[in-house]
Amino acid sequence: MANIKKLTSVTAFSTGEGKRISGTYSVMTESGDLVDSNVRFNFIALNEELLTHIEALEDHAQSKIEGE
Repeated sequence: MANIKKLTSVTAFSTGEGKRISGTYSVMTESGDLVDSNVRFNFIALNEELLTHIEALEDHAQSKIEGE
């Protein structure tokens, strides 16, 4: 029986190296028992497709705050 990893947060932000993605996730069994929580990860986004998606999210968020 394999464990399930459930994403609990994700953030994209600019650093000196480029766009950094960081987040957390929980690990649980298929029956719902919690194995681990608040497991952290981060990486620099280098893939052009991923960078395009990040830009689209940032553009959408910017349009939301400009529309207020």
